[in-house]
Amino acid sequence: MKVAAAKEDTPSRAWCLQLPGTVDQKFWNVVYLGICFLTSSAASSTITNLQKVILAGIHDDNPEYDGDGYIGLAISCSFTAVSLWLAPSFLTLTGSKNALIIGAVGELIFSGSFYLESTLIFYVVSAISGVTHALLWTGQGVYLIENSTPKTVVRDSSIFWFLYHISPVLGNVSAFCTLAGKSSVDAGTRVMILDVMNVILALSVVMFCFLPASSPRRKNPDQAATITDPASEPKPEDCAEALRQAWLVFTDTHMLALMILFVYSGLQIAYSETIYNSSVGFTLSLSQNVKELVPLTGIFNGIGILLGVCIQTLQQAKAFNWTNSVYLTIGIQFQLICYVLTGLNLPNESAFGDTQKTGVLFNSVPLALLSSVLLGIGNMSIQTYVSSLIATLFWERSSQVSAIFNFSEFVWSAVCFIYSTRIGLYAQLVILIITAILGNIVYILVETRVRKRRDAASRKTAVNCDVENNNRNNELVRKLKDSYVSAEIMTFRMLPEE
Repeated sequence: MKVAAAKEDTPSRAWCLQLPGTVDQKFWNVVYLGICFLTSSAASSTITNLQKVILAGIHDDNPEYDGDGYIGLAISCSFTAVSLWLAPSFLTLTGSKNALIIGAVGELIFSGSFYLESTLIFYVVSAISGVTHALLWTGQGVYLIENSTPKTVVRDSSIFWFLYHISPVLGNVSAFCTLAGKSSVDAGTRVMILDVMNVILALSVVMFCFLPASSPRRKNPDQAATITDPASEPKPEDCAEALRQAWLVFTDTHMLALMILFVYSGLQIAYSETIYNSSVGFTLSLSQNVKELVPLTGIFNGIGILLGVCIQTLQQAKAFNWTNSVYLTIGIQFQLICYVLTGLNLPNESAFGDTQKTGVLFNSVPLALLSSVLLGIGNMSIQTYVSSLIATLFWERSSQVSAIFNFSEFVWSAVCFIYSTRIGLYAQLVILIITAILGNIVYILVETRVRKRRDAASRKTAVNCDVENNNRNNELVRKLKDSYVSAEIMTFRMLPEE
């Protein structure tokens, strides 16, 4: 039996944080989710950013160590991609909050593995963290949709991605201060960085434990929340149905059409968050203390995120009567400019390791930092507008669509990390440019079609309302006429006979 809740957003669990304010509680849930990810990602993104450089430093101290940062990231992304197919089924048993907690613990374990400086342990833990990463990001997508409506999903996505993407700024500031004046990463520096990052990750685990619980997404987003009895809770047999629903979403026409954009999204994430920063750090001709540029590029990437939020703020304020396609195109164009500048500023060999060579035309630190800003603007646009589009298309299948979107991103991030060990920087830039242009075109076509269909449905609803109102008016007129005729008859009958 279902009982209507007295307050729509009052969680049914004790271990959660109730955030005050006049705004809807679900809004604060999204904000707190973003803060949790900001804390976690401040450390994990910094570790990912420095992973290639840290492992290169370990190899310099211990030549027998042959762990490769890109290979480790490829393993992690591969296991994440596979696990994402099972994550929706797992969430039917645990719920989004518990999945987020498990994912945060996985991030902490992965960061702690660097202390051991073992190649085997590093690769094994990379695989384990890939599984927990799948739970973390599927839980994120489900929790975000559970606390949004079709009218607020763009706003809520913008808030989350803003908080998430500025996290590299906080983490990389600490790393930059530690690496200042260094041309290599020695053992003492590595331990200092890892100590700080692991403390932050432990704090994030505690914060996720106090994440407010949320209700599953309802067919009617405006419907009041309900508290269900144990008989209505998800059952293990629902897992197979969740997997089947995930396959149906994956084979949907719109989802298949958007796949090329998912390909680009995965490639640019791997490139912007790790490969580009490492390439800057390997270009020794840029600076005597070139290693400090690795976290510095991460900081400027975060600045680009802030500028991306400003662009989306213009949309929320309706400063321009533009569609989502226009804003996404602006973000991708910034990234295309970045790829051209990078090809002119960094040498082709910088993707593999330290090199004294210079770029084709430039050899400029400011230009390298500007490219990071442009990458951040584009990344913010892609994550926000792609997420909002697929959430609109598959509103009632939140866990499935979240898992598939992240599955595609992680698969192609893994592919990017693998081929980055084989092909030079310039070939990688060509691949990014081609997929960016194709993905942008596909998004425009799909978003335009969905928008026209939504507008047509709105017009049809308006027409139906007008017809219904006319019918009601006609019925009222008929009843008034009948009442008038009845009154005339009664008046005639009451007249005295002559």
